[in-house]
Order: sequence, then structure tokens, then C-alpha cells
Amino acid sequence: MSANIDELLKIATLEKLKRETAVIAAPRWSFDMLTKSVIAVCGVAGAVFAVWLNMPKILLEQVTVQRALVASEKELVKQNSDYLQNRVTWNNEIAAKEALLQLLKIEIQSLQDVARKSMEQTPTTARSAQQNDAVKPRVFVQFEGGIKRNTIDGLRAAIAIEEFVAPGAERISRGQSNEVRYFLNDPAERGRAERVGALTEAYFKKVGCPLAALPIKRMSLPGNKSAPIEVWLNHSCGEHSNG
Repeated sequence: MSANIDELLKIATLEKLKRETAVIAAPRWSFDMLTKSVIAVCGVAGAVFAVWLNMPKILLEQVTVQRALVASEKELVKQNSDYLQNRVTWNNEIAAKEALLQLLKIEIQSLQDVARKSMEQTPTTARSAQQNDAVKPRVFVQFEGGIKRNTIDGLRAAIAIEEFVAPGAERISRGQSNEVRYFLNDPAERGRAERVGALTEAYFKKVGCPLAALPIKRMSLPGNKSAPIEVWLNHSCGEHSNG
């Protein structure tokens, strides 16, 4: 009986030791650990809450960026389309200008052909007349006084009806008298000078401001050089000079 009691006491003692050992081995939460844990949990919760609060702003920024990208893509597509359209227009304009240039070249060539054929078909008599003008005696007119240039041009035309060519007249004042000058010491040349004088007198009589008989003078040049016949006038037909 005594032995059984001892056994029961041992068993009870062992059970107590096991319970105490289990309590000692179990983790214990200190106040410091608990505080840190609470702070950590609160920090995570705060971060999550902050992200949740900023979520609409982030989404709005994403939408704005996406809209900007879409607008940029549309603008790029439009610019590309405009460039292609302008390129077509430029090509058409270049082609039109090239065609016009080709037509102008053809027209110029045609005009050149017509001119060449016209020259080839010029009558022999017309060419002879042009050659004759080149060798006809020249008569130069120098004038001053109350005479209009168109009156002098009429005189030149009257002289040119004959065998002479009368180039443009010159208004010049050297105190000259009305006379006809010739330079070549030749009877034929003097005869031509007298003919020019007669034509001049007849012209001014016809236009209503006659001249006295024009002296015919032979002039000498150094080295006995020759020169065309000259008509020198200091006359007035009651006109205001016009050059």
C-alpha cells in the first residue's frame, strides 16, 4: 500500500514538472515586442491606405498620359497624310511645268524653222535692196533753231527717196549757217552734194518755211580723208524745238 502511494506521488510530480517546463518553453510577448508589432502593422496599413487614397490621382495621370499619346499619334498620322498629299501635288506641278517647258521648246523650234524658211524664201530683189542700202551714199543732218525733230525726220525721208541713206539727225549748235558740205574731191561727189541741196530746198519750200539757196562747200580733212555729205541747218519754221 505504501509502495503504491509513492508511485502516485512520483507520477504527479512528473506531470507537474512537464506542465511547468511547457510554460517556460512557450514564447512570451513582452510589451516592447507588442508595441513594435503594432507599429509595424499600423505602418503597413498606413501605406496601403495612402496608396488607396492616391489611386484616383494615379489613374487620372495615366488617363491624361494615354490621351496625350493618342493625340500625338493622331497628329503624326495627319502630318504624314498632309506630307503625302503635298508630295502628290508637288509631283503634279513639276510634271505640268515640265510639259509646259516642252511645249515652249517645240514652239521656239517651230518659230526658228519659220524664220529660217522665211529667210530662205526672201526674194532676190529684196536682198538686193538691202545690199544697195548698205552701199548707198550717206547724208548726215546737223541742225539747230526752231525746228521740230519730226520736221527734220521728214527731210531725211525726202533725201532717202533718192539714191541716199540719211541716218538719225543730230541737234547741234556750232554757229553754223545753212549749207551742204562734201569732202571727196570728185566731180561726182559734188554733183551728189548739189542734189542733196536741191532736195533740202524743195522739202522746206513744201512744208512752208523755205530756205535761201544752199551753198555747196567742199571741206578738207587731214590726210585728204573722205567723209559722208553733211547738211548743216540753222533755220526756223516757227516751231518749238522738241529734240
